Amino acid sequence: MEVFINGIGAISPQDSLDGLNMEALPVLVNSSEVKSIEPVYKNYINPGKARRMSRMVKMGVTAALKALQESEVAMPDAIITGTAMGCLDDTEKFLNAIIDNDEQLLTPTAFIQSTHNTLGAQIALLLACHNYNFTYVQRAFSFENALLDGLMKLSEGDAQNVLIGGHDDMTSGFYTLYDRLGYWKKEVGEDLLMSKSKGAYSGEGAAFFTLASKSSSTSYAKVLGVDMLYKPTNTDEINSWVRAFLDAKNIEPSEIDLVLYGINGDSRFYPTFEEVKEAVFAEQASGYFKHLSGEYATSTSFAMYLTANMLKKQFVPDYVLTSAIRPKSLNRVLILNGSRNENYSLTLLGKC
Repeated sequence: MEVFINGIGAISPQDSLDGLNMEALPVLVNSSEVKSIEPVYKNYINPGKARRMSRMVKMGVTAALKALQESEVAMPDAIITGTAMGCLDDTEKFLNAIIDNDEQLLTPTAFIQSTHNTLGAQIALLLACHNYNFTYVQRAFSFENALLDGLMKLSEGDAQNVLIGGHDDMTSGFYTLYDRLGYWKKEVGEDLLMSKSKGAYSGEGAAFFTLASKSSSTSYAKVLGVDMLYKPTNTDEINSWVRAFLDAKNIEPSEIDLVLYGINGDSRFYPTFEEVKEAVFAEQASGYFKHLSGEYATSTSFAMYLTANMLKKQFVPDYVLTSAIRPKSLNRVLILNGSRNENYSLTLLGKC
């Protein structure tokens, strides 16, 4: 069956909540600890309730409410979120309090708000929604599994409208820890396509989508499929997996108008995307997105936000393209994301 994206809300390093202005120059993510552009939350959330929310919860709730508002859905049949790290800010507050207070007289608030399902629960509380509510925590596959679950709920007829989202935030503690593990770049201002250094630029964001079994006047795009591959042994395995994904849908590589790669500027992993491009999509237009979002576990949600907007507007900005080839039309866009040569995912979107 067909599944439509009827509403979107996204908060990211771009000014994205009220729709992406594709003709304006973007904010390039080319430095450390880039933060999202946050809205005035009182325009979306009751200030009294927002005061008790962490930054990540406010970002996620606002994005979710925006997606529901756009799709004109008051009550979703399911709320499904994906996050690798949960609400890190509150996690760090609670752990620091344990140390500072010598494990005595701890308030439970920060712990309660740090769990991975905090955002999904908060959305349900605000909506008074007692329907299916699930949070997926599978590192770089978190959002993809949330999307897959949403597609299954719709295809099985268990739901008519499903709210799905992916979110992860960046804190100074998390940045420092992962910097020691070699995740981030030391240099500032590098072009991700030309970079010869190790590491990526960190990012964060929250993106929510209202999926439905029927299209509407607000529809952005169709979700045609999602798949994941864990720890491929070599690039040939990735190429075979990509071809098998397209074969299952009776689609030739030549029928993909644009391939959006998860290039993050890390010289250790960039060649893999180039090899897939040359082997499978040599004649197709190509682009990238992590210079707009930064690197984080659920960055596919931002890529899906970007792709849905391009399909709806039938326009690909120059700052997205990495090839001299421009798509002649925009009917199908394939997102190929990857995380440290371990987690690869494919998300296929189509024009409504």
